[in-house]
Amino acid sequence: MKVALLEVSHWHFPLYEAALLESGVDVAAVSDESEPVRQRVAATFGARAYETPEALLAGEPAVDYAFAFGRHGRMKAIGLALVERGIPFAIEKPAGRCGNEVGELRRAAEAKDLPVTVAFVQRIGPLAEALTGLQRQEGAAFRYSSWRFFAGPPGRYRSMGTPWMLDPAKSGGGCLINLAPHWLDLSRLLHGEREGPMLARTSAALHGEAVEDYALVSTRHANGTAMVESGYCFPDHPRKREYSFSLSAAAHYVQSRADGITIFRDGGAEPETLTFDLDSDPLYGLFVERVLADHAAGIAPFATLSDLEAVMHTVDAAYRAARL
Repeated sequence: MKVALLEVSHWHFPLYEAALLESGVDVAAVSDESEPVRQRVAATFGARAYETPEALLAGEPAVDYAFAFGRHGRMKAIGLALVERGIPFAIEKPAGRCGNEVGELRRAAEAKDLPVTVAFVQRIGPLAEALTGLQRQEGAAFRYSSWRFFAGPPGRYRSMGTPWMLDPAKSGGGCLINLAPHWLDLSRLLHGEREGPMLARTSAALHGEAVEDYALVSTRHANGTAMVESGYCFPDHPRKREYSFSLSAAAHYVQSRADGITIFRDGGAEPETLTFDLDSDPLYGLFVERVLADHAAGIAPFATLSDLEAVMHTVDAAYRAARL
């Protein structure tokens, strides 16, 4: 299988790199506007380097699969170029600056029956497995959930060579569009489709950038209510972030802990502790393995552009509600 890597200066790409090296696939080509970045990654994989995705796709007609990254404002065009050439691919969220851009990409991919997998990595992590297991095995119907994900300060994007993340015209926004989609997606999986009006608040008071560094979103769903807080609120510290959550069902309560979750059940029994790693970084290696295995076996994507479009319309609605 010949694989292309598009726009590898994205800060998530290093989380993919080891799994791609170990996968045994032939990474034939990489693209990025930064010459030092594309040359380094190309040398790592023994691949050819191109300045743009368009140049790569023109020069590599035999690519079988692609992993697409890139500036949010360029992701729709990158995806459409892959669709035009009939190349199946995996793409980082948000795949565009708004739900309409993702919708345009979805419709193009569906018209060609082209499988596209979205990097909603939380779907394949131990938390999702534990929560869906409670739903299946014990009938836990979660009616309320609360999620908090606070990452490091926004200035880190400058030091990582991706200052465009702080320009809303190129990124579409700040922590809301960048961090919240994972938890908005989990809320949708647990509570059903979003319904009704949106409540939201954003602020840039902490760091004074052009993009927000704090966002609170409350969503009502067919079977529950969710609250998602995201932010660039954590300091520049090796611990990297705060990630905490809780979920309520009639006979169950799930609460996060540093090393997993605690499950409380009706009846006064001793709470159950499940120990696992909640760090999202290792999930990207699992994502690479899952995507390549599913593609080789002809299995449909576990997270689609349709899923991402629904989440991005929620993000759009949250930005509108915050402005009002």
